[in-house]
Amino acid sequence: MDRSFRVVACLACVAMLLGIAAAGYGQDTYTVKRTFKAGEVDRYKTNIQIESDAGMKVEIVFETTEKTVEMKADGAMVRSITVDRAEMLLNGQTMAMPGFQPATITSTFDKDGKPVKEEGQAGQFRQFLSMTRPTSEAQKPLKVGEDWKTEVPTNKDGTKKLDVTVTLVGLEPKSDSLAAESYKIKTVADGVVEGQDGDQKIRVESTSFVRRDNGAPLRIEGTVTGIKAAPLGAAEVSFKVVRQPDKPTAELR
Repeated sequence: MDRSFRVVACLACVAMLLGIAAAGYGQDTYTVKRTFKAGEVDRYKTNIQIESDAGMKVEIVFETTEKTVEMKADGAMVRSITVDRAEMLLNGQTMAMPGFQPATITSTFDKDGKPVKEEGQAGQFRQFLSMTRPTSEAQKPLKVGEDWKTEVPTNKDGTKKLDVTVTLVGLEPKSDSLAAESYKIKTVADGVVEGQDGDQKIRVESTSFVRRDNGAPLRIEGTVTGIKAAPLGAAEVSFKVVRQPDKPTAELR
């Protein structure tokens, strides 16, 4: 898959697909859409565990700062993601990510939430961000237990795609693990993406918990199967994304 295309798609997910906010629509139907404010900042810690058929296990942990840089008069928006810190665990030993430097990706979206411009570099973290964020949001109000289906292209000409199903699983109360009342959303994506070793048929399953008042994601957990990449070969991936306190923590792990 073209990397720039994937990053724009990833940031689109963060800006309009990932966030699910809550406006009631009828007695038991809910509209899913994130609301944004200029200057708002969200911090997340992402944990990715990779286990290959060859028996190699790798764990990658990184923190990001995600900011609404600007809300324009015509409804357009500028959002940025900065990868602040990263480390990895290989064969039981924790180490810094090789060659890591903090990096920022900034994207501009039109009034309909479509990406129109992307700037910045983030290396392999572009793929990590794309992998760990849901692929689409429901374009109609949903009842609890109801599905919404769509297709998402994975290359520029649209010849490869993911078949996506979004399900409103339930309404979650505030708890020790959730800082606010939340929606629980399940997203399943099946299809073909382009990899370094050719086309790959993958399946992504994720569960997201997002605030009902403004749609900011609080936690995302999921798995990815079907990935093949040298030198790991076929690999299974599990991931977890958790919203962090406003101030950076002392330790990643």
